This record gives sequence, C-alpha cells and structure tokens, in this order.
Amino acid sequence: MKKLLTFLFVLLMAGTALANNLTDANEQSQKPVCYLESLTEDSILFYMTGPDGAELYFAVELNYEEGAEFFPYDGPVLFTEPGNYRVMAFAIEPGKDPSDLCELNFVICENHQPGFIPDPPRIDIEQQEDGSCKVTIEPYDTGGQLFYHVNVHYGDGQLVPYGDFESLYDYQPYPGPLLFTEPGHYEISAYTWRPGEAQSYHAYDSCTVTAPAPPEYTAAPAFMGESIEDDGKCVGYRVTIIPTEPSDLYYRTMIRTNPDEWEWEVLSDWATYTEPIEFRTDGFYRVEAYAIAEGKAESEHIAYECQVEIPKVSYDFEEDGIFYKIIDDGMVSVTAETTDYYYNTSYSGDVVIPDYVTHNGVTYQVCAIGERAFLCSNVTSVTLGDCVTTIGEKAFWDCSNLSEMVLGDYVIEVGSDAFGSCYHLTKLTIGSGVARIGSGAFANCSLQEIICKPATPPVMADSDCFTCYDTATLQVHPAVANSYRATSYWNMFANIVAEKKVAPAPGDVNGDGQLNVSDVTTILNSLLNGN
Repeated sequence: MKKLLTFLFVLLMAGTALANNLTDANEQSQKPVCYLESLTEDSILFYMTGPDGAELYFAVELNYEEGAEFFPYDGPVLFTEPGNYRVMAFAIEPGKDPSDLCELNFVICENHQPGFIPDPPRIDIEQQEDGSCKVTIEPYDTGGQLFYHVNVHYGDGQLVPYGDFESLYDYQPYPGPLLFTEPGHYEISAYTWRPGEAQSYHAYDSCTVTAPAPPEYTAAPAFMGESIEDDGKCVGYRVTIIPTEPSDLYYRTMIRTNPDEWEWEVLSDWATYTEPIEFRTDGFYRVEAYAIAEGKAESEHIAYECQVEIPKVSYDFEEDGIFYKIIDDGMVSVTAETTDYYYNTSYSGDVVIPDYVTHNGVTYQVCAIGERAFLCSNVTSVTLGDCVTTIGEKAFWDCSNLSEMVLGDYVIEVGSDAFGSCYHLTKLTIGSGVARIGSGAFANCSLQEIICKPATPPVMADSDCFTCYDTATLQVHPAVANSYRATSYWNMFANIVAEKKVAPAPGDVNGDGQLNVSDVTTILNSLLNGN
C-alpha cells in the first residue's frame, strides 16, 4: 500500500509537470527552510517553514531505503529511532509550481556491539561571549580518521554549503577546531572512518552565531586654543582638550616645519591627556585626540591645527618711547617693538621723530622709518625729522586714526603700501625731495587734498600708488603743472590745480619749477644790484 501511494504521488507530480509543459509554465514556488535540532544524544527534532499561504510536504528515508511517501506537514516531527535519515520537503504556493526539494541528512546512533563499526565522533559546541561558535570534533575510536561537513542558513534562510564545501553533502578531513563568526545557523555533521573497515554512523549538531550588537561609541572630545601671553606679548600657544562626556582622553602632537608640504612629523606619540598642551616655538602644529568612556568603544579621532608665530624683539634700543634699529655706523631707523606687527601696541597718539638720538653716549642720525614700524598702530599724527629720507614698506599701513601726513623735503622714497588702507587719511603733503613712490603707497585712503611740491613728478611704480584719482585735488606749482599732466599715472588725476602757494624746490629762485642756470643768473643779478 505504501509503495502504491508513493507511485500515485509521483505519477501526480509527473502529470502536473507534463500539463505545465503543454501550457505556459507557472512560476515556481519558493523552497521551504528546514531545520534540525538535537534535543538529546538520541533524539532530533525536525521542523520547517515556508512562504505565506503555501502547502508544505515532507518525506523521510531511513537507512537509505528509497521511495519514501510525502505527507502534508502540520508541525515539528521528533525522530528517536536509530539510523541514517534523509528528510526531503517542498512547498506549493497557490497558483504556482512545486518548489525544489529541501534535503537534510542526519544520524541517530544506537548501542551496537563494540568493534563492529567505528564509534561515531562527539561534536562539542562552545558558544563564545562575542556570539561566535567554537566547534570541536573528537573521536570515540582513536584509530579512525575524522570527516566533517557544514551547511549554513544565512539571513535569507537558504541552506548553502559552508566555506570550501562544494555541495550540501561532500565531506572533508577534519582539520581541527572550527570557529564560526559570521551570523547564521550552522549544521555540523561528522563521521569516523577506520581504514579497511566501515565508517561510523553520522553524528549531528548545530549552533547559531548571532550578530553582535553594534558598539556604543564615546562622544568625541573638543578643542580650545588660546594664545599664551606675558606682559601683553605672545610667548606661545596653548591647546586644551575638553571631554564631551566623562571619559579618558588620549592625544599625540605633530609638527610641519614646511608650510608648503603636507608631511607631519610626530613630536610625541599617544599618551594620556592630563593638562593643556603648550607650544612655545614657531611652527605649524597638529594635535590629534580621542576619548574612551567606561563600557564604550573609543571615539572618533579628531584633530586641531594651529600656526605659532612668537613675536621677536625687532629693535636695538629704545629712547623716549621710540624704538630704533641700527642700520649703519651712526645711522638708525625707527622700528616696532616686536615682529607681531598686526597687534602693534608700540605707538599711539602723536609721535615726533627726532633728527638725532643719543644712546649709551653714541649719537645716531634718524634716517628712515623702517618696514612695518607703525603698521596697525593707533597713531593720530606723525612729525618726521628732517633727516628721514626713506619711508619703508607698509610703514604706516592700516593706521586708521591718521588723518594728515606731511612728508619732509628730505624724504626721497616712499615704499610700497607705506600708507595703504589709512582709511581716514584725507590730506597729504609730498615734500620737494620725493623721487619714487612704491606700489599701493597711498591705496585705499580717503585723500581729498594732495599738495605735491617736487618740480619733477616723482616716479610712480604703477597706477595702484593712489586710488583717489577721481576724487582728490592734486595741487602743484604752476610752472610744473603741464609736466604732471603729461607724466604717466600722474595724468590720471582728474583735477590737477596749479597753485603758487605750492613752494618750488629749494634753489628755484625764479619760480619756473626748474633748477638751472637761470636760477644762478637771477641770484648774481640780485647780488650785483644790491637787492
């Protein structure tokens, strides 16, 4: 009767397949997922799941006897009789063809006469704290060789061979303890084979590796940077690391000596942070840090970069509140107190530059205003000594409180950007000796009136020397007005006014704006006539 039912079922399946071939083939049902669970050493529970709404069927072959009958699956099945089992199952979804078979093999051992066949091995499973499984297979029969096989259900439920196994049924020599770390349900089977004799029954067990919970990370710390000052002057830079939550802090420092390169040199390797980090030499610095709170993973690594430029003393001596630098024997230039020019507190208010200064018994001629000497300072007026011949580059740059400037008749050269960005400078007198004006010397000023005394128009570096060509009035001596109107860059002034009140150069006694033989003749005639 059993064989007849099996035959009828197979015939029914064949008829269904034939009918499908004669018409349009239906979509195949999804294969069910089958599970085995060892309850004791001599009992195994079989259960399965399938697609929603599907009918499930299973059949069991015992001790390699083929032709097993399929029955509707209505719940877990417990197997306790010793033997080699093969369980097959499929699913049928409404309106679809039957699925492929799901097949499982397992062994329930029985007590047998010792020495008849090898004893099956023992499978020991140790669940690790991190969720992984360690599997050890040990033989009862020390004279046999161990073989094993592993199938695994991953997250999608499909049963697949594990690792290097080529199919669901091939076996390989047991290499030693196994460690499964990837999440999934692992089915392990093994047997012992004694050369020249039969192999043992199969032993079976399973384990599940769960995905570890994602670690909770410590909140990243924060940085705070500040200048270290002594008597109002910068002497270094301080970096403080602030935890975002209670945690231990770790840091390391690096330096980049060349600002044009990206290679960082490690100054100090990772260490526990206990106090603010201080840098007291010039350089480009980088501080990296992270935090670790109790029971949490370390935080994201963060970095803080800073450039340290400690101002250097830039003068040789100071007298009456003015700082001087010796440039030659008996000659000095006016300079700033330190190289921290952009925070220049050396000068403020009304400043008078003397012709000469005496220090330690030596008298020096003050012949120049050095580069950046008054840059960004709070001077309101500057009176130059008659010995000053040079105004250095950016000497008065961004002196926003300076409203009027007189360049003495002995000044010869005005450096680039010398008075650039003096936004409130409205009136300028250019002394008769000025011969050269650098680029941007009076750019971005609010000049309204320029009195220019030189008989020969000074050489301008470019058109950027001034930015007030359309708004300022340029006053020159009538004798040289046409010369200014014909000279490059000076001819850009829209309003050139010839005024006799603009004194000619010293020695121009006839007032023609030129120093020549006519001036000598005029002087001689005046002396001969007793005038």
